[in-house]
Amino acid sequence: MTWSTTTFANADNLLAEAGQQAIRLGVIRTYMTRHGPGPFVTEDPALDLPEPHNVHNRWQGPVRSGHLDAVALRYAIEVSGGVDAIALTHLDTAARHPELRVCHSYQARGQTVTRLQPGPARDLDYQQQLTAMLLAARPSYVQPDGDWAGVIEQETGAPVVVRSHGPTAADKAGTLALSARGALIGPVAGAAR
Repeated sequence: MTWSTTTFANADNLLAEAGQQAIRLGVIRTYMTRHGPGPFVTEDPALDLPEPHNVHNRWQGPVRSGHLDAVALRYAIEVSGGVDAIALTHLDTAARHPELRVCHSYQARGQTVTRLQPGPARDLDYQQQLTAMLLAARPSYVQPDGDWAGVIEQETGAPVVVRSHGPTAADKAGTLALSARGALIGPVAGAAR
């Protein structure tokens, strides 16, 4: 494994050199997955969410599924430098699985946790403490009642501008198109599932 930056920083630098501005689009689904061991606060082995392209393998280990974790999502948004908007995928899966929920906070160490504090870059001692807390955390859930976009907007503070109900371009709906200056405008056509 090598250190890598999975934020918008590299793209921002390249676009700045070209005199362009980025739209930071966060892409999330209505549930979470994780390969192999490690903390997964919302893991739910009872969920039957098969993913034909995301399977157990000897390098990453087993695929685990769980409910959408807004605490982890807010952390990811913060450490990546923020997002301007969100593309919400797998709404078709959520429609087929009304048992899916959204974790809005954790109970950990006798406290309610709604925000994970980012630590200093590459501070492994801090990350180890965070991991220990996450392994002991218990999720507190809300039921989206079909309004996944509304819940995600409330939990993240970012507008959901693309909604995906399946794998094809025809399954996408939204308001994301870019003007020459990078402003969010117009209808969307064809986006990632």
